[in-house]
Amino acid sequence: MRPEAVDRYDAEALRLSRLLALAVKQKEVSVRSLEKKMGVGDSVFSKVLKGRVGLQVRHVLMIADAIGLDWKEFFAVAYGLQVPATGKAEAPAASPEDILAEKVIQALARRLLAPAPEPPKSGTPPVSR
Repeated sequence: MRPEAVDRYDAEALRLSRLLALAVKQKEVSVRSLEKKMGVGDSVFSKVLKGRVGLQVRHVLMIADAIGLDWKEFFAVAYGLQVPATGKAEAPAASPEDILAEKVIQALARRLLAPAPEPPKSGTPPVSR
């Protein structure tokens, strides 16, 4: 496998880890409490969310479950897709704090979703602005 392909996959896994960490932070729960809730060893999720351990789909699903986040919703937000209807009962009206927190999460997700700028090709003069 080409080295740049591996870097691409590692970069995407790290981006998803950071997005998941933002969701955990927004829920205002400790990572340790999530580890206990899901029955995993100490610091497993902490290492995953910090990108120190390779992210597995299983980790994403477990952490999403632990914070009450629908799997489809996480992946839709992660890849800028329309959030699917969950078929759940209508939620109570959101508080102003919840609305603000959601806007912050969406803004941070957009930053994480933004493609990295292309490096200049060799022999091409840099573009001045």
